[in-house]
Amino acid sequence: MKILLGAKSCGFGPVSKMITIAKLLNENHSLSFLGIDTSLIYSESNRELFTNIYNINPKDCKNYHNIFKENDKVISVMDEEIGFWAIKYNKPLYFFDSLFFFWIISNDLTSLIDKAYKIKQMELLPAYELFHTLTVHERKVVIHILATKSFTQNYPGVQNRIELLKEYGLNNIILTGPIININKEEIDESQSIENEYFDILINLGGFKNFILDFDKNNYYLKLIEKWIIDFSYEFPQFKKILIAGGAYDKEKKEINNNSVNIKYRFLKHNIFVESLKKSKYIFSPAGLTTLIESVSLNKLPFLLSEQHYGSYINYESLNGTLLYDISFSLKNIFSDIVITNDDYKGSLEIINYTEKILKNKNLYKKFCDITFIKINNFINLNDNFIDKALTEINSLFTGLDLSEAVKIIYNEE
Repeated sequence: MKILLGAKSCGFGPVSKMITIAKLLNENHSLSFLGIDTSLIYSESNRELFTNIYNINPKDCKNYHNIFKENDKVISVMDEEIGFWAIKYNKPLYFFDSLFFFWIISNDLTSLIDKAYKIKQMELLPAYELFHTLTVHERKVVIHILATKSFTQNYPGVQNRIELLKEYGLNNIILTGPIININKEEIDESQSIENEYFDILINLGGFKNFILDFDKNNYYLKLIEKWIIDFSYEFPQFKKILIAGGAYDKEKKEINNNSVNIKYRFLKHNIFVESLKKSKYIFSPAGLTTLIESVSLNKLPFLLSEQHYGSYINYESLNGTLLYDISFSLKNIFSDIVITNDDYKGSLEIINYTEKILKNKNLYKKFCDITFIKINNFINLNDNFIDKALTEINSLFTGLDLSEAVKIIYNEE
């Protein structure tokens, strides 16, 4: 069977899930990838999985009907554009989403469902125009509605949304557990990060999205790179630190400060997972993939301040958990902080707050003081607390095992 895969180019979260799915499919299928930017970078680092890699913007596939035609099925991880073309080219579509709780629906749901079926029935160009009158979030919900099967990773708010759509007669949406494949990783020791054990792994993710970039709105990267130097003076007992992220794809960096070795690396997913296993502590903004992978390895992560609106919502959804209480947030610096309930505006506000911390000496000192206190408390947590916190987080992600979800894809005619 030939399967075309794609993932939203928004950090590494979607594409790392796509690679996980590809590894479960790879033995029995011919796989092709279509996409750009961070998704392309990540897929090319896993080139051995794919027969073809197409560097094509998913928004503009009207001239690439042949690519869809030659594949039997399409799998999209959170990329609504690939979903649209699969539907219009009459290919079975399997849509995976870890943020189903997150999408803001501005239209009345009845109206949105009506538009979804119109998009499916209309000719290509009118359908494309109607599809793009909707917000990005609404387009994702439309693809959930029209997909052959939709697989949504559990998290607070997901089950309620599935039940809501069932009231409208939509029964194609399946609640899944974590979209990860920790236990089946095969580590290539020749490419491992020097086969090292680290005291701390700081994961900054793919970083690049619709508003963040490695050389634009990159205050978060600069803040962490500045902060880690001061951290090395405050915690000299941590001699080996690995900072992982998409920003370090082109250039490896390494710093020795106060007898502390700090490496900056972009890692293939299997090597990243091995580094997670070999690190004593994990620090990361509230990205769901890193959160789940860490917890699956029985490692409670320390959550750093928000990178963008998505990590803000992920963090706030943990409110009421032990992890939420011990982690660090921008509101620890700005007690009156208000983030707009909008992906773009909210992300821009978070960028502005981060820039203020980076450029204001007093705010930066406050940032260091509070993070150091919280981290000192974190590294002194007792085992009983950690076990309770891990159990609590694991309970948020219950659902159909990913391997069973993949079986549904290749068993359906």
